[in-house]
Amino acid sequence: MLCPACEIDALRRDLREAQRRLKGWANHAELAEHVIAELREKLADHDRQARELLEDARLQIQTLHDLLQVPTTTCN
Repeated sequence: MLCPACEIDALRRDLREAQRRLKGWANHAELAEHVIAELREKLADHDRQARELLEDARLQIQTLHDLLQVPTTTCN
């Protein structure tokens, strides 16, 4: 059994260690939030690019469709 002073010192050490760990976890959480924000931005950018490519493809398909629908004339 520890004397009261030794027990208080041990509790203080435990508290400092817990505070150090908590600070580390807070740093990891902050970093994770930053990474998540960057990933969301990249995802939004890729989504925008995909939508643009899809619209371009639709326009090209429509153009090809229109070209195929052009009536041809025959010479007699």
